[in-house]
Amino acid sequence: MEQSEITNLTLPPEPQDTFTLPILEKNANGWEGKCKTFRVVHNVINIKYSDGNPNRVPSAEQRVRTVDDEGNFSHHVQLSENEEIFQLWMRKIGPYLGDWVLGKGRNGTFRSNPLHLVHILGLVLTKPVSPEWKLMKFPPGYTLWLHKSGVETDPANPRTDAYLHGALHLGPTVGRTNTHAPSPTLFRSPMEFVEHAIWLMRGGAGRCRCKYCEPGQNQLDINRRLNRGGTDDSDAESEQGEGGGGGEGSDVGRQSSSSSSRRRGAGAQARRVRRARRDRSPPIMAKDYRVGNDAAAAPPAGPA
Repeated sequence: MEQSEITNLTLPPEPQDTFTLPILEKNANGWEGKCKTFRVVHNVINIKYSDGNPNRVPSAEQRVRTVDDEGNFSHHVQLSENEEIFQLWMRKIGPYLGDWVLGKGRNGTFRSNPLHLVHILGLVLTKPVSPEWKLMKFPPGYTLWLHKSGVETDPANPRTDAYLHGALHLGPTVGRTNTHAPSPTLFRSPMEFVEHAIWLMRGGAGRCRCKYCEPGQNQLDINRRLNRGGTDDSDAESEQGEGGGGGEGSDVGRQSSSSSSRRRGAGAQARRVRRARRDRSPPIMAKDYRVGNDAAAAPPAGPA
């Protein structure tokens, strides 16, 4: 990013002193309501307040596929709203907004209505009628990009890492000296952005508790706080340092679907079972080569 893009920033709107939750109405399709900072329709949340800067995107050079002298390629591609990784972020962030901002819990809502009851063997089951919480799109100024990298000998299997661009923060300086311009902050997972999205949805009231607005936090601790002390698959996300920054050289975990995560977990479990079986196997006795072959083969002496 050019120095002019860092110094000439578009300031976010003035934050609200306090946040007042608007009245939400529930119908057969979910919750609805709106205020100055967000709107909810059928449990889909659209955040209107933002501090995002649309100029904070990969440079023109980074968007062109390049190959170095060692045969490594790299380039950045913006993700559209209809792509699976984009929707994965929407589904991951939404439930926490429904819980921490709207106070409706992370798993949607249920309604007891005779039209939605199923009678089986005298039991009454309540059918969920409200969809799960979901973010409609990123707040204005934020865009999701996919960094593809790999080797030319295997172009069909690149490493793909998703980064959310547009944050107003400045991370650590690039390089080993302070002569380089600070690098923009990149949110490297949906869970990293959740706290910031909560703060934006509240119109900037109070303080943001994301790891970049409050440096020094451990993301796993933030995840546990968001899960109200419990655990979630989010807690398994790799921790990417304490100070933030999220530069392009960061060693980030690959974005993957829940199905691939389950396959990896099943494979790890199978390996642990095989190791346990090997440990229970009886030891194999080595042959004692100190005894001569003739002596070993000689029959025992009979009675005189």
